[in-house]
Amino acid sequence: MAGFFGLFDYTKEGPGVKKGGPKKKRFFQFFDILFRKFSKLILLNLLYCVVWIPFLVFGLFMLPSSTIIGGILLAVSAILYGPATAGLTYILRNMILERPVFMTSDFMDRLKSNFRQGAICGVLQLGLTGVLIYAIFSYFILFDTALWVYAAFGFCLLAAILFCCIYFYIYLIIITVDVPLFAAFKNAFIFTVLGFKSNIVTFLVNGVLIAATAWFFPISAIFLILIGFSLIHLIACFNSYPYVQKYIITPYREAHPEANTDIFYHWEDEILQQEEEQEQEEPVFSDQQLLPQNDDEKTED
Repeated sequence: MAGFFGLFDYTKEGPGVKKGGPKKKRFFQFFDILFRKFSKLILLNLLYCVVWIPFLVFGLFMLPSSTIIGGILLAVSAILYGPATAGLTYILRNMILERPVFMTSDFMDRLKSNFRQGAICGVLQLGLTGVLIYAIFSYFILFDTALWVYAAFGFCLLAAILFCCIYFYIYLIIITVDVPLFAAFKNAFIFTVLGFKSNIVTFLVNGVLIAATAWFFPISAIFLILIGFSLIHLIACFNSYPYVQKYIITPYREAHPEANTDIFYHWEDEILQQEEEQEQEEPVFSDQQLLPQNDDEKTED
Protein backbone atom coordinates (compact mmCIF):
# COMPACT_ATOMS: atom_id res chain seq x y z
CA MET A 1 0.00 0.00 0.00
CA ALA A 2 1.47 3.36 -1.04
CA GLY A 3 2.13 5.82 1.74
CA PHE A 4 0.99 5.45 5.34
CA PHE A 5 -2.74 4.60 5.17
CA GLY A 6 -2.84 6.77 2.06
CA LEU A 7 -1.82 9.91 3.97
CA PHE A 8 1.69 10.22 2.54
CA ASP A 9 0.97 8.81 -0.92
CA TYR A 10 2.37 11.29 -3.48
CA THR A 11 0.92 9.38 -6.42
CA LYS A 12 -2.71 9.08 -5.35
CA GLU A 13 -5.06 11.45 -7.16
CA GLY A 14 -7.96 13.23 -5.51
CA PRO A 15 -11.55 12.41 -6.45
CA GLY A 16 -12.13 15.81 -8.06
CA VAL A 17 -15.25 17.94 -7.78
CA LYS A 18 -18.45 18.37 -9.70
CA LYS A 19 -18.73 21.39 -11.97
CA GLY A 20 -21.73 23.52 -12.70
CA GLY A 21 -23.40 23.03 -9.33
CA PRO A 22 -25.79 25.66 -7.98
CA LYS A 23 -24.12 28.50 -6.09
CA LYS A 24 -25.05 29.04 -2.46
CA LYS A 25 -24.88 32.14 -0.33
CA ARG A 26 -21.46 32.50 1.23
CA PHE A 27 -22.66 31.66 4.74
CA PHE A 28 -24.11 28.35 3.59
CA GLN A 29 -21.25 27.80 1.17
CA PHE A 30 -18.77 27.86 4.04
CA PHE A 31 -20.60 25.20 6.03
CA ASP A 32 -21.11 23.17 2.86
CA ILE A 33 -17.33 23.13 2.34
CA LEU A 34 -16.74 22.43 6.02
CA PHE A 35 -19.06 19.41 6.17
CA ARG A 36 -18.22 17.93 2.74
CA LYS A 37 -14.48 18.20 3.28
CA PHE A 38 -14.43 17.52 7.01
CA SER A 39 -12.36 14.35 6.73
CA LYS A 40 -9.85 16.09 4.44
CA LEU A 41 -9.60 18.97 6.88
CA ILE A 42 -8.71 16.48 9.61
CA LEU A 43 -6.04 14.85 7.42
CA LEU A 44 -4.69 18.28 6.48
CA ASN A 45 -4.57 19.32 10.13
CA LEU A 46 -2.68 16.16 11.07
CA LEU A 47 -0.23 16.71 8.21
CA TYR A 48 0.29 20.32 9.31
CA CYS A 49 0.94 19.27 12.90
CA VAL A 50 3.34 16.48 11.90
CA VAL A 51 5.55 18.92 9.94
CA TRP A 52 6.45 21.35 12.73
CA ILE A 53 4.70 20.59 16.04
CA PRO A 54 7.07 17.71 17.03
CA PHE A 55 10.03 20.10 16.92
CA LEU A 56 8.13 22.50 19.18
CA VAL A 57 7.13 19.78 21.68
CA PHE A 58 10.55 18.11 21.85
CA GLY A 59 12.20 21.53 22.02
CA LEU A 60 10.14 22.51 25.06
CA PHE A 61 10.76 19.06 26.58
CA MET A 62 14.54 19.25 26.05
CA LEU A 63 14.95 22.90 27.03
CA PRO A 64 15.33 22.31 30.81
CA SER A 65 17.93 19.53 30.40
CA SER A 66 19.76 20.82 27.31
CA THR A 67 19.40 24.48 26.45
CA ILE A 68 21.33 24.15 23.19
CA ILE A 69 19.39 21.17 21.80
CA GLY A 70 16.09 22.58 23.02
CA GLY A 71 16.87 25.96 21.48
CA ILE A 72 17.80 24.37 18.15
CA LEU A 73 14.56 22.35 18.04
CA LEU A 74 12.50 25.44 18.87
CA ALA A 75 14.31 27.40 16.15
CA VAL A 76 13.56 24.62 13.64
CA SER A 77 9.88 24.66 14.62
CA ALA A 78 9.76 28.45 14.18
CA ILE A 79 11.39 28.21 10.73
CA LEU A 80 9.08 25.40 9.58
CA TYR A 81 5.92 27.10 10.87
CA GLY A 82 5.67 29.60 8.01
CA PRO A 83 6.31 27.21 5.10
CA ALA A 84 3.92 24.68 6.64
CA THR A 85 1.28 27.41 6.93
CA ALA A 86 1.85 28.29 3.27
CA GLY A 87 1.20 24.64 2.33
CA LEU A 88 -1.88 24.58 4.55
CA THR A 89 -3.19 27.78 2.98
CA TYR A 90 -2.67 26.45 -0.55
CA ILE A 91 -4.77 23.34 0.16
CA LEU A 92 -7.50 25.38 1.85
CA ARG A 93 -7.64 27.85 -1.03
CA ASN A 94 -8.11 25.00 -3.50
CA MET A 95 -10.87 23.57 -1.33
CA ILE A 96 -12.63 26.93 -1.28
CA LEU A 97 -12.30 27.23 -5.07
CA GLU A 98 -13.51 23.63 -5.48
CA ARG A 99 -10.20 22.67 -7.08
CA PRO A 100 -8.90 19.08 -7.00
CA VAL A 101 -6.77 18.52 -3.92
CA PHE A 102 -3.69 16.30 -3.90
CA MET A 103 -3.25 16.48 -0.17
CA THR A 104 0.32 15.54 0.66
CA SER A 105 1.99 16.31 -2.66
CA ASP A 106 0.40 19.78 -2.96
CA PHE A 107 1.19 20.54 0.67
CA MET A 108 4.84 19.54 0.38
CA ASP A 109 5.28 21.22 -3.01
CA ARG A 110 4.07 24.55 -1.66
CA LEU A 111 6.06 24.15 1.52
CA LYS A 112 9.21 23.79 -0.58
CA SER A 113 8.44 26.42 -3.26
CA ASN A 114 7.42 29.05 -0.68
CA PHE A 115 9.99 28.05 1.93
CA ARG A 116 12.01 31.27 2.01
CA GLN A 117 9.09 33.70 2.06
CA GLY A 118 7.08 31.42 4.33
CA ALA A 119 9.94 31.08 6.82
CA ILE A 120 10.41 34.86 6.99
CA CYS A 121 6.66 35.42 7.41
CA GLY A 122 6.43 32.72 10.06
CA VAL A 123 9.35 33.96 12.15
CA LEU A 124 8.03 37.53 11.97
CA GLN A 125 4.55 36.35 12.93
CA LEU A 126 5.72 34.35 15.94
CA GLY A 127 8.17 37.03 17.07
CA LEU A 128 5.79 39.98 16.79
CA THR A 129 2.97 37.97 18.35
CA GLY A 130 5.13 37.26 21.38
CA VAL A 131 6.19 40.90 21.68
CA LEU A 132 2.62 42.22 21.39
CA ILE A 133 1.20 39.71 23.88
CA TYR A 134 3.93 40.58 26.37
CA ALA A 135 3.35 44.32 25.89
CA ILE A 136 -0.44 44.06 26.24
CA PHE A 137 -0.27 42.05 29.47
CA SER A 138 2.49 44.27 30.86
CA TYR A 139 0.47 47.45 30.32
CA PHE A 140 -2.68 45.73 31.63
CA ILE A 141 -0.92 44.98 34.91
CA LEU A 142 0.18 48.62 35.15
CA PHE A 143 -3.39 49.97 34.90
CA ASP A 144 -4.18 52.79 37.37
CA THR A 145 -0.50 53.71 37.67
CA ALA A 146 -0.41 56.44 35.02
CA LEU A 147 -2.57 57.87 32.26
CA TRP A 148 -0.06 57.07 29.51
CA VAL A 149 -0.37 53.36 30.32
CA TYR A 150 -3.93 53.36 28.96
CA ALA A 151 -2.77 54.99 25.73
CA ALA A 152 0.10 52.50 25.36
CA PHE A 153 -2.27 49.59 26.07
CA GLY A 154 -4.75 50.82 23.45
CA PHE A 155 -1.99 51.34 20.88
CA CYS A 156 -0.62 47.81 21.39
CA LEU A 157 -4.13 46.34 21.22
CA LEU A 158 -4.91 48.11 17.93
CA ALA A 159 -1.50 47.09 16.56
CA ALA A 160 -2.24 43.47 17.46
CA ILE A 161 -5.62 43.55 15.69
CA LEU A 162 -4.07 45.13 12.58
CA PHE A 163 -1.24 42.61 12.66
CA CYS A 164 -3.69 39.69 12.85
CA CYS A 165 -5.73 41.04 9.93
CA ILE A 166 -2.63 41.47 7.77
CA TYR A 167 -1.79 37.82 8.34
CA PHE A 168 -5.24 36.81 7.11
CA TYR A 169 -3.90 37.74 3.66
CA ILE A 170 -0.13 37.35 3.65
CA TYR A 171 0.05 33.59 3.15
CA LEU A 172 -2.74 33.74 0.55
CA ILE A 173 -0.74 36.29 -1.40
CA ILE A 174 2.60 34.49 -1.36
CA ILE A 175 1.06 31.19 -2.55
CA THR A 176 -1.08 32.90 -5.22
CA VAL A 177 1.05 35.65 -6.77
CA ASP A 178 4.70 36.09 -7.60
CA VAL A 179 5.77 39.30 -5.85
CA PRO A 180 8.59 40.30 -3.50
CA LEU A 181 7.82 39.91 0.19
CA PHE A 182 7.68 43.67 0.75
CA ALA A 183 5.01 43.98 -1.95
CA ALA A 184 3.11 41.07 -0.39
CA PHE A 185 2.97 42.85 2.97
CA LYS A 186 1.99 46.09 1.26
CA ASN A 187 -0.88 44.42 -0.54
CA ALA A 188 -1.92 42.59 2.63
CA PHE A 189 -2.16 45.94 4.41
CA ILE A 190 -4.28 47.34 1.56
CA PHE A 191 -6.61 44.34 1.72
CA THR A 192 -6.85 44.77 5.48
CA VAL A 193 -8.29 48.23 4.90
CA LEU A 194 -10.50 47.23 1.97
CA GLY A 195 -11.88 44.17 3.75
CA PHE A 196 -12.48 45.86 7.09
CA LYS A 197 -15.94 44.34 7.71
CA SER A 198 -15.03 40.77 6.80
CA ASN A 199 -11.78 41.12 8.76
CA ILE A 200 -13.71 42.04 11.89
CA VAL A 201 -15.92 38.97 11.45
CA THR A 202 -12.89 36.74 10.91
CA PHE A 203 -11.08 38.26 13.88
CA LEU A 204 -14.04 37.81 16.23
CA VAL A 205 -14.87 34.24 15.19
CA ASN A 206 -11.27 33.07 15.26
CA GLY A 207 -10.69 35.04 18.44
CA VAL A 208 -13.48 33.13 20.16
CA LEU A 209 -12.07 29.79 18.93
CA ILE A 210 -8.54 30.66 20.07
CA ALA A 211 -9.72 32.00 23.43
CA ALA A 212 -11.82 28.89 24.06
CA THR A 213 -8.88 26.69 23.09
CA ALA A 214 -6.59 28.53 25.49
CA TRP A 215 -9.18 28.49 28.29
CA PHE A 216 -9.80 24.73 28.09
CA PHE A 217 -6.19 23.74 27.44
CA PRO A 218 -4.85 21.00 27.69
CA ILE A 219 -8.19 19.31 27.01
CA SER A 220 -8.57 21.46 23.88
CA ALA A 221 -5.29 20.05 22.54
CA ILE A 222 -7.42 17.28 21.01
CA PHE A 223 -9.32 19.92 19.03
CA LEU A 224 -6.08 21.54 17.86
CA ILE A 225 -4.53 18.27 16.76
CA LEU A 226 -7.64 17.03 14.93
CA ILE A 227 -9.00 20.10 13.16
CA GLY A 228 -8.20 23.30 15.07
CA PHE A 229 -5.53 24.73 12.79
CA SER A 230 -7.39 23.80 9.60
CA LEU A 231 -10.67 25.29 10.83
CA ILE A 232 -9.15 28.59 11.97
CA HIS A 233 -7.24 29.03 8.71
CA LEU A 234 -10.24 27.93 6.65
CA ILE A 235 -12.33 30.74 8.15
CA ALA A 236 -9.57 33.26 7.39
CA CYS A 237 -9.01 32.00 3.83
CA PHE A 238 -12.72 31.86 3.03
CA ASN A 239 -13.31 35.47 4.08
CA SER A 240 -10.03 36.87 2.72
CA TYR A 241 -9.48 35.26 -0.68
CA PRO A 242 -12.27 37.20 -2.48
CA TYR A 243 -10.19 40.38 -2.06
CA VAL A 244 -7.13 38.73 -3.66
CA GLN A 245 -9.40 37.62 -6.50
CA LYS A 246 -11.09 41.00 -6.90
CA TYR A 247 -8.12 43.36 -6.65
CA ILE A 248 -5.28 41.32 -8.18
CA ILE A 249 -6.49 38.45 -10.33
CA THR A 250 -9.56 40.05 -11.92
CA PRO A 251 -7.79 43.33 -12.87
CA TYR A 252 -5.03 41.37 -14.56
CA ARG A 253 -7.56 39.30 -16.51
CA GLU A 254 -9.27 42.47 -17.70
CA ALA A 255 -5.97 44.06 -18.71
CA HIS A 256 -4.67 40.87 -20.36
CA PRO A 257 -7.68 38.96 -21.73
CA GLU A 258 -5.43 36.82 -23.90
CA ALA A 259 -3.46 35.50 -20.92
CA ASN A 260 -4.33 32.34 -19.04
CA THR A 261 -4.56 33.71 -15.50
CA ASP A 262 -6.55 30.93 -13.91
CA ILE A 263 -5.25 29.65 -10.59
CA PHE A 264 -2.64 27.15 -11.68
CA TYR A 265 -2.94 23.51 -10.79
CA HIS A 266 0.26 22.08 -9.40
CA TRP A 267 0.71 19.74 -12.37
CA GLU A 268 0.74 22.75 -14.73
CA ASP A 269 3.44 24.70 -12.89
CA GLU A 270 6.43 23.12 -14.67
CA ILE A 271 4.93 23.54 -18.15
CA LEU A 272 3.93 27.15 -17.49
CA GLN A 273 7.35 27.93 -16.07
CA GLN A 274 9.04 26.58 -19.20
CA GLU A 275 6.73 28.64 -21.43
CA GLU A 276 7.41 31.79 -19.44
CA GLU A 277 11.16 31.25 -19.63
CA GLN A 278 10.97 30.79 -23.40
CA GLU A 279 8.79 33.85 -23.94
CA GLN A 280 10.62 35.91 -21.26
CA GLU A 281 7.35 37.17 -19.84
CA GLU A 282 6.78 38.95 -16.57
CA PRO A 283 5.24 37.03 -13.64
CA VAL A 284 1.55 36.37 -14.21
CA PHE A 285 0.46 38.53 -11.31
CA SER A 286 1.95 41.59 -9.71
CA ASP A 287 0.85 44.19 -7.23
CA GLN A 288 0.97 46.97 -9.82
CA GLN A 289 -2.81 46.92 -10.04
CA LEU A 290 -2.88 48.21 -6.46
CA LEU A 291 0.10 50.48 -5.97
CA PRO A 292 2.99 51.09 -8.38
CA GLN A 293 6.35 50.09 -7.00
CA ASN A 294 9.24 52.51 -6.68
CA ASP A 295 12.54 51.59 -8.26
CA ASP A 296 14.02 50.53 -4.94
CA GLU A 297 10.98 48.33 -4.21
CA LYS A 298 11.32 46.38 -7.44
CA THR A 299 14.47 44.72 -6.26
CA GLU A 300 14.25 41.32 -4.71
CA ASP A 301 13.63 41.34 -1.01
